Amino acid sequence: MEFKVGDKVQALVGPHAGLYHEVIHVFPNGHVNIRPLGLRPKQIKYHLGAAEAGPSQIELLHPSTKSLNELL
Repeated sequence: MEFKVGDKVQALVGPHAGLYHEVIHVFPNGHVNIRPLGLRPKQIKYHLGAAEAGPSQIELLHPSTKSLNELL
């Protein structure tokens, strides 16, 4: 699956599994950097605030879900 910057995804593994994330960078090999939404910086358990995830580790949310208020 192709992801693009700004996509809203749900992490399936890791310390923030089940939480909604935003794609902040897409690598040429298909992996992406994601950061959790709705958490304060001290609550984020990822080193430097973001994590790299493979396509099988995240799930794209429905395209009609656009605002942060709908997610949280």
